Amino acid sequence: WSNYSCGIIVYMKKILILFCGGTISMSKNIKTGALEVAHGADQFFKLEPRIVEIAEIAVRHVMNIDSSNAIPENWQQIGQTIAEEYDNYDGFLITHGTNTMAYTASALSFSLQNIGKPVILTGAQVPAEIISTDARNNLVNALRVCILDASGVFVVFGSKIIMGVRSKKISESDLDAFATFNATDIGRISLGIELREQVQQRHAGRLNLVNTFDRNVVCITMIPGIQS
Repeated sequence: WSNYSCGIIVYMKKILILFCGGTISMSKNIKTGALEVAHGADQFFKLEPRIVEIAEIAVRHVMNIDSSNAIPENWQQIGQTIAEEYDNYDGFLITHGTNTMAYTASALSFSLQNIGKPVILTGAQVPAEIISTDARNNLVNALRVCILDASGVFVVFGSKIIMGVRSKKISESDLDAFATFNATDIGRISLGIELREQVQQRHAGRLNLVNTFDRNVVCITMIPGIQS
């Protein structure tokens, strides 16, 4: 609860950050120059101390990996954590590496059935400790979307809000690294935040976690002359 000078008590939404590693939480090894995974999420509050003005924030360490190493069991970890904490928070922010963020977002979209709160995935192209980082804006914007009257799984990156099942990484260097495929962006961030009408509002329905994934799946690119 926040007590403002006008005397009105305003309820701040409670957001849980699920720390999963990725570039947004990496730091450079002084000796080798290589990027290494960080040891905690304290840097998020150092990166932008004023995030506590957006919401009441807690952090839970789920994993600390390069997202190139993510596997379906990691999706299960994230889904299970959200299910365990579902009644305790108003929204969930997942900090994640960009290489497989779209896969995780899509998997959670199918796993977290009847979700009545926002689940936001974000990350960074540039580590938070580097002055040109996009981590600060992505973190702040993701938290801003987390407190909106919306439900579902979304990727917030750069100026875009993308449905989890429609997200795709399209660039290794652009700060707007993700795009919506076969549809239009579900929202946009400029001076304000715009959401399309089809975004579902929050609801009090019961979350149904379907937390199994079939690993016998392969993606094949069809080309002329391919043999059956």
